[in-house]
Amino acid sequence: LLGYSLECYVCSEVEGNWGSCITSVQRCEPSQDACQSFVEYKTPKFWTVLRGRRAFITKGCTTRAACEQAKQQTEGTCYPSKTRDWFCTHCCTDDRCNYQVPDYATQITPRIPLISATTIAFIWRTLTWR
Repeated sequence: LLGYSLECYVCSEVEGNWGSCITSVQRCEPSQDACQSFVEYKTPKFWTVLRGRRAFITKGCTTRAACEQAKQQTEGTCYPSKTRDWFCTHCCTDDRCNYQVPDYATQITPRIPLISATTIAFIWRTLTWR
């Protein structure tokens, strides 16, 4: 369509898919025909109590070609893990299509290893007290 511009959600390194990641919308340049979401699961730069890895989301407008190239570059690291940093790029081409990010991107929490360690300690203590 003549004069049509895509609309995408925009945010920069927001922890989780919250705040500006689901409220801030940008009208893209006419040459930008794709919305991109970049998920970076890493240890935060700031101090936290558990210092566990968290999902940081960046969204915005881009071209299909640039998004596909970014997707290929992160393909080898796009395997969710609780023990190492990982990155994924997602592309879509409809208005506001980057509202959601894949479920696995925000579901991994640092509490899982903590619960596992507590359970192991309890079992070890139970076995050694007999």
